Amino acid sequence: MKKIIFFLLFCFNFAHSLEIKCNFEEVYSSGQTQNGILFFKDKKMRYQYFDEKLYTIIFKNNNFYLIHNFNTDIVEKINKNIEVIQSIQEIIFDYPAIKHIYEKDNIKILIEKSKQNFLKRIGVSSEKTNLSINIYDCDFDQIEDKYFNHFNFLKS
Repeated sequence: MKKIIFFLLFCFNFAHSLEIKCNFEEVYSSGQTQNGILFFKDKKMRYQYFDEKLYTIIFKNNNFYLIHNFNTDIVEKINKNIEVIQSIQEIIFDYPAIKHIYEKDNIKILIEKSKQNFLKRIGVSSEKTNLSINIYDCDFDQIEDKYFNHFNFLKS
């Protein structure tokens, strides 16, 4: 009986572990756009802009790390101005029970879901920023842990 319970718990946890890689496009109210790639695996996240002048944010072990794309030796642990990226990370944690509206810290987030019940569009509205993040070309496949290293950084 104990083996059956263990097996069912293992299967439940395995079924709800999410590994996904998606492209994203941020569209700001000014019309400016930024493109990048998002990785998510086992409560770890990587949000990487393609622009070499920008950066990559990695979330792991309950911390956010910012890595400059032009010099990946520069790594900063960040805890300020992370409300939007932290909200995105928390929304992904909710999968597969992602809600349509989230409100936290004076940020309102509207969610449009894809056919796979994942994110398709994230609308962010706050005093500091208004933007839309389009999520596309998602691949629900295994992701190697090396993509979540903030030291010995590997470009995707």
